[in-house]
Parts: sequence; C-alpha cells; structure tokens
Amino acid sequence: MIVHVRRTAQEDILDAARFYDEQEGGLGDRVTDFLEGKIMELGMTGGLHPFRRGFHQAVVDGAFPYYVIYYSLELDGVHVRAVIDHRRDPSKVRRRLHEV
Repeated sequence: MIVHVRRTAQEDILDAARFYDEQEGGLGDRVTDFLEGKIMELGMTGGLHPFRRGFHQAVVDGAFPYYVIYYSLELDGVHVRAVIDHRRDPSKVRRRLHEV
C-alpha cells in the first residue's frame, strides 16, 4: 500500500525532533529517521493495528517507544494523520486527535 503522511503528522514529527534536539544535539535527526521508518512499515502492516476513536493505532516499539501513529485506511492507501507522544496529558492527546 502507498503511505501518505498528512501535514498534521509531519508537524508532529518536527515537534518531536525539536524536543529531542533540545535534550541532546543530533537526537532530533534520530527520532525523525526512526518515526519515518515506522511510518513506512505501514505500507505492509496497515490495517493490522487496533481501531479506536476513528483511527487505527500503531504503537511504536524500539528506540522511541512512547509514540503512537494514528492512521486511516482509504482507497488510495494508508493516511497517517498524527504521531503522538503518549507521555503527554491524555486530555491533550484527545484534543490533538479532534484536530486531525
């Protein structure tokens, strides 16, 4: 399947990169590469993840395990809508999901 990354998800990845670069220089590039790799895997695994709150939710495992990729399946492929760090306040996560 083709994977489409919506602007909202791209912004989430940039926010993650900024956050990790503040922690340690160069770490932002690592988180970006990691998350983009997990997103591309959805081309083969899209639709296999739990469906909740109107989205499939792929929980990320590996070096940055706190992220969840929210996506939908559409006729033209997988549409990644958000990439959210689940260490955040749950009410902020819910608000973020209403935006996508």
